[in-house]
Amino acid sequence: MDNIIEIIRDVFDIYGQQNPDKINKVYSYCTRDSILNLVSWLGELKDFNYKDCEEFIKQKYITDFQNKIDDREKSHKEEINKINEVNQARISEIKGGFQNQINIYIEQRDKEIQEKKDLMSFINNMKNNTNSSIGRDGEERVHNALLKNSKYSTMEIDDVSSTLGGGDLNIYLREHDISLLVEVKNWKRSIDKVNMQRFIENSTDFFKQKHNSHSVIFSIGSTGFYGKGSFNVEEFTIDNNTHLIMYCSEDNMTSEKINHHFNYFIDRIIDYRNRQLDEEEGTLDLKYKLCNGIKINIEGFNTHKEYLQKTRNDLLEQTEKIDIQLKDIDLNIKNNMMILNECNYSYTECDTSYKKQISDRFKSDNIPFDTLENFKESFKSNYKSIPTFSETVINNSTIKHFRYKALYDIYRSM
Repeated sequence: MDNIIEIIRDVFDIYGQQNPDKINKVYSYCTRDSILNLVSWLGELKDFNYKDCEEFIKQKYITDFQNKIDDREKSHKEEINKINEVNQARISEIKGGFQNQINIYIEQRDKEIQEKKDLMSFINNMKNNTNSSIGRDGEERVHNALLKNSKYSTMEIDDVSSTLGGGDLNIYLREHDISLLVEVKNWKRSIDKVNMQRFIENSTDFFKQKHNSHSVIFSIGSTGFYGKGSFNVEEFTIDNNTHLIMYCSEDNMTSEKINHHFNYFIDRIIDYRNRQLDEEEGTLDLKYKLCNGIKINIEGFNTHKEYLQKTRNDLLEQTEKIDIQLKDIDLNIKNNMMILNECNYSYTECDTSYKKQISDRFKSDNIPFDTLENFKESFKSNYKSIPTFSETVINNSTIKHFRYKALYDIYRSM
């Protein structure tokens, strides 16, 4: 009966869910007195039978279980979504932290790169400024040296170092009608191929613009030009006109040397031009040639006199120093000779072969060597003296400087 009631209740629930508009009619019969009428009424229902009731009950349990599963799944999904949201927030936070670190690193790296660029730019500027300063110092040394040149009273000097392709100095000697391009290098290294080519290009442009023009390059801080050596004068022909170019280098070139080389070059130009005029005229009085040659030689001698005098004084001073050093060396040699003689040491050749001859001779003559005294007495008895022994036995002048102790030591050592 209880099972029936439970079944009826389940039926009520299922029926009420499926027929909400008719459930009130069912509830009106659910009293203690009318339970039999209710059962009878249920039997009259067209859509009710035992199998349907059982199926309804199964569906109810299945539905309830599925609802519970759905509720749990929904709850789990909500929890998972919450966890995902938390994780996503954490991931975003971590990513943000990483991105901040990356941004800081990139910013620091860019800053260091910029600092290095600024430092390199500063170093290059300092280097360029230093090179410029060194270059200007060299130009000023040559400029000042030539200004003090008393040989050419009409020399005009223009500083054209700021003009591209014009060299450093342009010089005009009015008395000889000579134009010169002067370039100055104040480097510690030899002048390379690139700078040599640039000098030739500047000289070529200058030669095209000036008649009777020539050029010279001074390297006052180092020796040597690419392909030219340390000093050279050569001819350069352009547009059927011949010009002279001088390459002159010397480490720490003084003002006197600058003027000496400059004056020498001017003399070469004048002599070359005179020879060209002679060739053009075809004939020239021999006396004029000799006088002109003598004049040039005299001028050259006067130009070089002061330089040669200074060189002579320098050589005399060096000679005196060397003479003092030689005297000291000679005195040291004599002192060393005395010390060697006192130590009974042979300062001339006495090789192993002589020592062996001495030892073999002593052995063949039965010279004792148990003590120095016995050796000395026996030696004197057999050979009279060391010089006699040296001349008659061994024939070696070196032994004359020995003493008995030295001979005794040689005998014992072999």
